[in-house]
Amino acid sequence: MKISKKILSVILAVMTVILLTACSSNFEYEFNEELGGNEITKYIGDKEVVEIPAEIDGKNVVKIGQRAFSRCTRLTSVTITNIVTEIGISAFSVAQSLQA
Repeated sequence: MKISKKILSVILAVMTVILLTACSSNFEYEFNEELGGNEITKYIGDKEVVEIPAEIDGKNVVKIGQRAFSRCTRLTSVTITNIVTEIGISAFSVAQSLQA
């Protein structure tokens, strides 16, 4: 029985890593020393609905950077967590389909 629990733990750990990688793969980001968390610098996906993850690589996402979603013309909705404390200038410029 102990072997089964270990195998299950490994499988769950691998699935968690895969899921976290998939969630962060549509974003370019960097660690922002001043704010103590990750800053999304660019969205590279093409989805209409985007959810800003609370964490990327184990660090809180605290900022959406300048022009990070600029020219994302298909974007209609963005959900931002309350962990984000700063949104850069023109972060959503020319995102014409974005609705309030």
